[in-house]
Amino acid sequence: MKILAPPDHANIWATLCTYREENKVKIESNLNALMITRAFVGSRATTHLSEELRRASQSLRPDLQEPWQKIVKPVREYKEDGWAHGGGDSIEELMKEMHGIDSFDKHEQLMAAFEKQQREAAEKEKDRIEDLVRKYHKDEPVWEDSMPVILSDAEVRHQEQELKKNRKVLNPIVPYESQTPQERIRRFDQNR
Repeated sequence: MKILAPPDHANIWATLCTYREENKVKIESNLNALMITRAFVGSRATTHLSEELRRASQSLRPDLQEPWQKIVKPVREYKEDGWAHGGGDSIEELMKEMHGIDSFDKHEQLMAAFEKQQREAAEKEKDRIEDLVRKYHKDEPVWEDSMPVILSDAEVRHQEQELKKNRKVLNPIVPYESQTPQERIRRFDQNR
């Protein structure tokens, strides 16, 4: 189903959710790569990167109140102050709200400023995370494409056949003759 005319609020939240999910995938894949790297170089060598990635992931929590605390809340007075106080179900309140939307009142200006601020902050955070990743992966950044690839049954069978074709057949080094374990080990060591 496609919504032909989605509201502006839905567009901004969809955009912000997309940025957030992309950043989560990038951070998660880099944390996975970090865990593998940590086994080879030790935990002390990766502590700084680990802390930076954890701080970046903390900023992507879904219940974060920080974006809302940056907005000045309007005073709840029901008078004509340019805020178009609706909130009720009556026709008069609905008409007041519609008139405010048409005249681009303070509430609409606030929401436009909030949308711009959130988009810029999300783009800055995305750029910051990409810079952080490129700082440690100069050749090729480590993140996965979040789009799944859908294959038909025929394509899966073809890929399986290709993998089987390229698979190396292992021949046993020690024949199944009656030998003592010491002779088998000696023969195995000679063939290596």
